[in-house]
Amino acid sequence: MNGTTLRSIAYRLIHEAGERGMTALEVVATSGHERWGIQPRLSELVSAKAIVNSGKTRTNPSGRQAIVWVAPDYAEDYDASPFGDIAARVVVELGQQLGFTLDEEPSHG
Repeated sequence: MNGTTLRSIAYRLIHEAGERGMTALEVVATSGHERWGIQPRLSELVSAKAIVNSGKTRTNPSGRQAIVWVAPDYAEDYDASPFGDIAARVVVELGQQLGFTLDEEPSHG
């Protein structure tokens, strides 16, 4: 499975999780894919500002605290506008790949 497909799967799962969000290991477990394939895709989504740190953590099976990732709409006090049109286009393109539609394309000049 290629990186684009895994990135789309990770994005969809986190988006569908809503404000609850998901940790990296939760995405791995839910997707059924290996961590080595999913973790880099999460990093790409973070770099693209398609997912963000919710400011919350959950305990993973090893007992360590893990970041809970959410779509930007579900993050407290998160403003995507500083990241401009590039980030907005990435989110729109990912949404289109997954069959989501927006009422209008965001513009953040």
